[in-house]
Amino acid sequence: MAKKNTLQTWIVIAVLILSGAVVGNMFGLFGDGAPQGTVATQSGGAVPVGELSCEDVSCPQNPAYTYSAVDKFAKSTTVGGTDQIKVGNNAPVSSLANPSKCDMLSFWKDNSTYYCNPSVSEQVVCGSNQVQIECIKNASSITLTAYDQYTTLTNGGGASNITLGANGVKNVRMTYEGTAKQASLPFGGAMCIETPSTVSTVTPSGAGVSTASYEATFGANINGIASATAGNNIKCFAIPNGFDASGDGATKEMTLQFKGGSSASSGSVIITLYANDYYVTDAGNFALGVEKDKNDDTTKTGGAVATYTIGITG
Repeated sequence: MAKKNTLQTWIVIAVLILSGAVVGNMFGLFGDGAPQGTVATQSGGAVPVGELSCEDVSCPQNPAYTYSAVDKFAKSTTVGGTDQIKVGNNAPVSSLANPSKCDMLSFWKDNSTYYCNPSVSEQVVCGSNQVQIECIKNASSITLTAYDQYTTLTNGGGASNITLGANGVKNVRMTYEGTAKQASLPFGGAMCIETPSTVSTVTPSGAGVSTASYEATFGANINGIASATAGNNIKCFAIPNGFDASGDGATKEMTLQFKGGSSASSGSVIITLYANDYYVTDAGNFALGVEKDKNDDTTKTGGAVATYTIGITG
């Protein structure tokens, strides 16, 4: 009888061990394939973590958010302006301390003297959180200079004209010098060039500026110069994103090539740089551009960064 009782005891122990392993695997105690633990849902039930959606998870502390912006090159400097807090597909609001959990949230600071990059849209999470973005101060001044080879062409034309005869070609060297720890074209922009109608083409090259022109819609006289001559040609060329975002104040060099038409040229070449910046569209989104084209209007996001005028004669 003793041997029989001993055998029964071992069978019971074996069954208990196997049952424990099965139960353990059910709760993720063994192996990597099962959900690890359970979480209480808002309805009071408990389900494995791997089966939860964001909405199912209860917050021990409801979402709380603060928003700020700092100078990219001097992070102790706070950047003011108007908060633009965008949740999901809604239009931005200027104040939202407690967004709803799981919503998609992005943030932009609207400041007239800084260029600010919006934050990447992220899902709202539980607890206290901070959204902080970096901004670059608009340079108080930049230096734009044009040269005929190595002779400086005086801004405003006059005695320092370039000569372009019928069917002629002329190359003008132009330099852009920025300001340290600031920028005027951090998001790129446009180089718009007004030429007399006798100039058949103008093509920029260098510093990443596009060689292909596009039609600007922000006013017929886009340079904003009262004496611009009717009938002149205006072409705009894209300046690349990040043009001077490094804030190192380095000089960038470009070449402008002018080709004459069937007759000698005479008049003014007006070169104007415009900056891309962010704005809120009518649809409530953050968009980047020189003009508010997503709003179907011709309002520019900012004024001219720099203007340079060269006299041209045949």
